[in-house]
Amino acid sequence: MEPQWISHEIYLTTGELRPIAPGYLHQVLELLLNVLIALSLPHDAAPVDELVSTLANDHEVAHDVTKQVLSWFGEVDAGKWNMDVKSVVKEIGLNLLRRHRVSQLCASHRA
Repeated sequence: MEPQWISHEIYLTTGELRPIAPGYLHQVLELLLNVLIALSLPHDAAPVDELVSTLANDHEVAHDVTKQVLSWFGEVDAGKWNMDVKSVVKEIGLNLLRRHRVSQLCASHRA
Protein backbone atom coordinates (compact mmCIF):
# COMPACT_ATOMS: atom_id res chain seq x y z
CA MET A 1 0.00 0.00 0.00
CA GLU A 2 2.98 2.36 -0.43
CA PRO A 3 2.03 5.35 -2.59
CA GLN A 4 4.39 6.18 -5.44
CA TRP A 5 3.59 9.87 -5.31
CA ILE A 6 1.42 11.98 -3.06
CA SER A 7 -0.13 15.12 -4.48
CA HIS A 8 -0.30 17.12 -1.21
CA GLU A 9 -3.43 18.88 -2.29
CA ILE A 10 -6.60 19.05 -0.26
CA TYR A 11 -10.05 19.09 -1.75
CA LEU A 12 -12.07 21.69 0.08
CA THR A 13 -15.84 21.76 0.28
CA THR A 14 -15.84 24.87 -1.90
CA GLY A 15 -14.65 22.67 -4.76
CA GLU A 16 -11.13 24.12 -4.84
CA LEU A 17 -7.84 22.27 -4.63
CA ARG A 18 -5.42 23.90 -2.24
CA PRO A 19 -1.78 22.92 -1.74
CA ILE A 20 -0.57 21.93 1.70
CA ALA A 21 2.92 23.05 2.69
CA PRO A 22 5.34 20.22 3.53
CA GLY A 23 5.98 21.78 6.95
CA TYR A 24 2.27 21.86 7.78
CA LEU A 25 1.84 18.27 6.59
CA HIS A 26 4.73 17.30 8.85
CA GLN A 27 3.04 19.08 11.77
CA VAL A 28 -0.28 17.30 11.16
CA LEU A 29 1.47 13.93 11.00
CA GLU A 30 3.33 14.64 14.25
CA LEU A 31 0.05 15.64 15.89
CA LEU A 32 -1.59 12.42 14.70
CA LEU A 33 1.25 10.36 16.14
CA ASN A 34 1.08 12.27 19.43
CA VAL A 35 -2.69 11.75 19.67
CA LEU A 36 -2.31 8.03 18.99
CA ILE A 37 0.19 7.79 21.83
CA ALA A 38 -1.58 10.13 24.27
CA LEU A 39 -4.92 8.37 23.90
CA SER A 40 -3.39 4.87 23.64
CA LEU A 41 -5.06 4.29 20.29
CA PRO A 42 -3.93 1.46 18.02
CA HIS A 43 -2.21 2.66 14.85
CA ASP A 44 -3.97 -0.04 12.84
CA ALA A 45 -7.53 0.70 14.01
CA ALA A 46 -7.69 4.27 15.31
CA PRO A 47 -11.18 5.81 15.41
CA VAL A 48 -11.33 8.48 12.71
CA ASP A 49 -13.90 10.64 14.53
CA GLU A 50 -11.74 10.79 17.64
CA LEU A 51 -8.61 11.74 15.66
CA VAL A 52 -10.44 14.38 13.64
CA SER A 53 -12.18 15.95 16.63
CA THR A 54 -9.04 15.93 18.79
CA LEU A 55 -6.97 17.68 16.12
CA ALA A 56 -9.77 20.18 15.49
CA ASN A 57 -10.51 20.96 19.14
CA ASP A 58 -7.00 20.87 20.58
CA HIS A 59 -4.86 22.02 17.63
CA GLU A 60 -7.24 23.87 15.29
CA VAL A 61 -6.64 21.52 12.36
CA ALA A 62 -9.63 21.59 10.01
CA HIS A 63 -11.68 18.40 9.79
CA ASP A 64 -11.19 18.22 6.00
CA VAL A 65 -7.42 18.51 6.36
CA THR A 66 -7.20 15.70 8.90
CA LYS A 67 -9.46 13.43 6.88
CA GLN A 68 -7.41 14.04 3.72
CA VAL A 69 -4.12 13.35 5.51
CA LEU A 70 -5.57 10.16 6.99
CA SER A 71 -6.53 8.97 3.51
CA TRP A 72 -3.06 9.78 2.12
CA PHE A 73 -1.25 7.91 4.86
CA GLY A 74 -3.35 4.83 5.41
CA GLU A 75 -6.71 3.27 4.83
CA VAL A 76 -9.95 4.46 6.30
CA ASP A 77 -12.60 1.78 6.61
CA ALA A 78 -15.67 1.52 8.84
CA GLY A 79 -14.65 4.62 10.77
CA LYS A 80 -11.19 3.28 11.60
CA TRP A 81 -7.80 4.44 10.31
CA ASN A 82 -5.14 1.86 9.55
CA MET A 83 -1.94 3.90 9.38
CA ASP A 84 0.58 3.10 6.66
CA VAL A 85 3.59 3.24 8.97
CA LYS A 86 6.16 3.20 6.16
CA SER A 87 4.64 6.17 4.33
CA VAL A 88 4.29 8.22 7.55
CA VAL A 89 7.90 7.58 8.54
CA LYS A 90 9.05 8.31 4.99
CA GLU A 91 7.21 11.66 4.83
CA ILE A 92 8.43 12.79 8.24
CA GLY A 93 11.99 11.75 7.36
CA LEU A 94 11.90 13.55 4.02
CA ASN A 95 10.70 16.72 5.71
CA LEU A 96 13.49 16.54 8.27
CA LEU A 97 16.04 16.09 5.47
CA ARG A 98 14.46 18.99 3.57
CA ARG A 99 14.99 21.25 6.57
CA HIS A 100 18.58 20.09 6.94
CA ARG A 101 19.30 20.73 3.26
CA VAL A 102 17.82 24.24 3.42
CA SER A 103 19.89 25.10 6.50
CA GLN A 104 23.03 23.82 4.77
CA LEU A 105 22.29 25.89 1.67
CA CYS A 106 21.75 29.00 3.82
CA ALA A 107 25.02 28.37 5.68
CA SER A 108 26.99 27.93 2.45
CA HIS A 109 25.65 31.24 1.10
CA ARG A 110 26.74 33.05 4.25
CA ALA A 111 30.31 31.75 4.01
